[in-house]
Amino acid sequence: MLVPVLARLKISIIPINYTIWYEYFLGTIPELNATLDRVKRGELKYTPELARDLYYRYFISANEETLERVGSEARELFTDMAGRFDAAGDELATFQSQLESVEETLGERKKAEPTLGEKIKAIMKTNEEMSAELEHSVEEMNRLKAELEEARRRAACDPLTGIANRKTFMERLESVLEAHTEAEDEDSVLMIDIDHFKQFNDDYGHLVGDKVIKFVAAALTESVKGKDLVARYGGEEFCVLLEDTDTNGAMTVAEQIRKKIETSKMTRSDNGEELRPVTVSIGIAGAVRWDTAESLLEKADRALYTSKSEGRNRVTVSTEH
Repeated sequence: MLVPVLARLKISIIPINYTIWYEYFLGTIPELNATLDRVKRGELKYTPELARDLYYRYFISANEETLERVGSEARELFTDMAGRFDAAGDELATFQSQLESVEETLGERKKAEPTLGEKIKAIMKTNEEMSAELEHSVEEMNRLKAELEEARRRAACDPLTGIANRKTFMERLESVLEAHTEAEDEDSVLMIDIDHFKQFNDDYGHLVGDKVIKFVAAALTESVKGKDLVARYGGEEFCVLLEDTDTNGAMTVAEQIRKKIETSKMTRSDNGEELRPVTVSIGIAGAVRWDTAESLLEKADRALYTSKSEGRNRVTVSTEH
């Protein structure tokens, strides 16, 4: 249904157009439909610039799930069509060869008008051009898919450290807690704060401060494994989700992290000066069945506050339930 409509409107059947008009027929984005209705009425010209603007406005930035679904449909369509053209081309080539042989035998070739074999040659040339265009469309759709995946990856990560950001962490934590509603103390959260971080910025500058943040992020990532998730919660704060790990196990991980960071040495890249030791304070909370993501993080945050108020560079386990 969609391909004939695009052909009637004289719109190229390329991935970006297929994506936009596929969603138009689904009717899930009223603003998009209003614009394309104007195109169908002849009030607005459908140009490559308009197509790209609609694509980035309604798909890349606001509707990634829709684009992924439509993209999959389009890739299947273009791949199938390209395969059909290739198969048809092979059949035409065989038929054309047979006709040339017959025409030569019968002496029916006339100079005044093209023979059937010559007509088939012309059809084959058109077929090859369309097949090449479809293959290009498949390549373009794959490029757009890679672009979308990269955009999604950037949206889920903290730009400085490359680890998960706060939004990604909260979504994952909520999902894990929903799956473990009958369990108690089955999952744990660590809240981690770099001790006296402001002094690093004041004494060495913000570039060194950024380096400290990236160093801690790397140390946390190296200290966990499997389903565990490390995220930058904000500023100099980090959080770690330890799935299927009770507070005893979380305490072991937290102490390994604390010691790893405390004993590591950092130097300035510009002059080789050794920085003073970096340390962290950590709060731990284990999930119970009535915990939400917010309540669990609040318990971990209060345990973190205890670690900081009692001298920093230590681990505290929440006793709240």
